[in-house]
Amino acid sequence: AILRRLEACGDFEIVIFDEQMILDQPITEWPRVRCLIAFFSTGFPIEKAIEYVHEYKPVTLNDLSAQELLRNRVSVYQKLQEWSIPCPDYMAVNHHECGEGTGNTFVEEKDKIIFNGRVMKKPFVEKPLDADDHNIHIYYPPSVGGGCKKLFRKIGDKSSAFDPDCNAVRRDQAYLYEPFVNTQGTDMKVYTVGREYFHAEVRKAPTVDGKVNRSKDGKEIRYPVILSEAEKVISALIVKAFRQTVCGFDILRTNGGSMVCDVNGWSFVKGNQKYYDDFAELGRKFFLSKCGRWDIQRKITYKDQQPVRSVHHDDDETIEDRSEFGERLRCVIMVVRHGDRKPKEKLKFKTVHPQILQYFDDNDPEEEILIKSPEDMTRLLETVKGIVAAERTRAELAAGGGEVPTTKPIAKEELQYMDMLLSFFLMHDRFTGVSRKVQLKPIKWKADAQDSESLRVTKVQVVAKWGG
Repeated sequence: AILRRLEACGDFEIVIFDEQMILDQPITEWPRVRCLIAFFSTGFPIEKAIEYVHEYKPVTLNDLSAQELLRNRVSVYQKLQEWSIPCPDYMAVNHHECGEGTGNTFVEEKDKIIFNGRVMKKPFVEKPLDADDHNIHIYYPPSVGGGCKKLFRKIGDKSSAFDPDCNAVRRDQAYLYEPFVNTQGTDMKVYTVGREYFHAEVRKAPTVDGKVNRSKDGKEIRYPVILSEAEKVISALIVKAFRQTVCGFDILRTNGGSMVCDVNGWSFVKGNQKYYDDFAELGRKFFLSKCGRWDIQRKITYKDQQPVRSVHHDDDETIEDRSEFGERLRCVIMVVRHGDRKPKEKLKFKTVHPQILQYFDDNDPEEEILIKSPEDMTRLLETVKGIVAAERTRAELAAGGGEVPTTKPIAKEELQYMDMLLSFFLMHDRFTGVSRKVQLKPIKWKADAQDSESLRVTKVQVVAKWGG
């Protein structure tokens, strides 16, 4: 879409390098171009591309030699610190260089790790140093039940899975460890085109329940957001520090301010026509100015749309008046509400599991049970952990041909909800002072076998609420 727009403006002839040629032929056989768009991806011979740039010196949007730095997470954090860009505190540990005779000590305890005297308490994040490895683990402390949330590249509608039995860190390679930061269940991604154009979007974080929210056309649901002034400064600094005109990176928004936790290099917004227009306009100006062309203020016309002029520095500035094309902005209608509060998040499902029904053995079977105190929340957490662990054990025994327990298994959908409930409990490292509660609402009963005048609860609706 972007290349079509650049070609349509009439200033460029687009030459696409054939994949076979890139892989098999020397750079002397590659076409000569004045402007080059290239970026690292798996299998792409970045070294040959860098050699081509050094030899023939085309104008490049992104510095190819600097893209090597982006492939190592520690190098990225070091560059961020060098430019005073906020990023998480971290420890880089090569487990092959720890132990007797190495000069490095690594100690792991139930609720923390200690590397050369530095302590990092759970919850913390464990990332491979290789930036192309997206198998990231988050370890939780015993005070909220322990376990590990395993993040991975999206597979269908899943982006993470919780493992209640995984409490020990991986020791097969070098890893980066950083404190887990609570971002209220959202991830923010920022896309730049130069130092003055930024587009930011938020999505549901994979740490919430691992389910990817998609629209009717199958795309992940994201919402545009406006950057703060500090975040705009961070964006401009990243473009300059990493020498990447077109760059994507992740921001963690916290109560203490925003920090950068990942820099991806070449990234662009997918499916956003306005962004494509802006990208083409800004990219055209960049290339022409570097090539010594100064007639870049004229409006450009794409074959499939009306003329547009160079647009804003940020997404929140006024759109141009298009009256000369028969259109004029008459008014802006907004539906707004006060920002003093936001609605609570909810998780609802129904269950007939005996361990949940037991809560009504000593309570009025027609009254709902509110679980809110740290003691009651911890008790329910242990119950849910036990249910999930038992079902996983059952599945493993069935797959391995072992003896399966005679108790009735719970439905697959109900097990998925139990997994989500477990994630709800593990959002924070403690229950005290956290706005979370669980309601157990009886919705089905039958007469007690021992006392016909009494009722026994046979189905419960579980409602978990948080936030707000």
